[in-house]
Amino acid sequence: MNRYKNNRQFIVGSAHSLKEIRIKKIQGVSQIFLSPIFKIYKSSKYLGLFKFNLLSEYANTPIIALGGINNQNINQIKMTNSIGIASIKYIKQNKKISNLVL
Repeated sequence: MNRYKNNRQFIVGSAHSLKEIRIKKIQGVSQIFLSPIFKIYKSSKYLGLFKFNLLSEYANTPIIALGGINNQNINQIKMTNSIGIASIKYIKQNKKISNLVL
């Protein structure tokens, strides 16, 4: 039994593949940051919308999109099974993001 769930705290984990999602499920996380959804400058590997949705369906846990989110692709997040986004750079550049409804 997870001692944090009794205290109404969330345990959040990060995953980049099916293997890592399995590990996070064993660890009992409440939510998963799945990344990178879009191309990032650090790596040529990214999930894309189709693979992101497949992995999020398997996870059966609330998923938060992470990685490569910018003004050109932000509306594509609406086509995912994501409950939200996490992006330091995008949020800093766009202080007003209240018009994005997932």
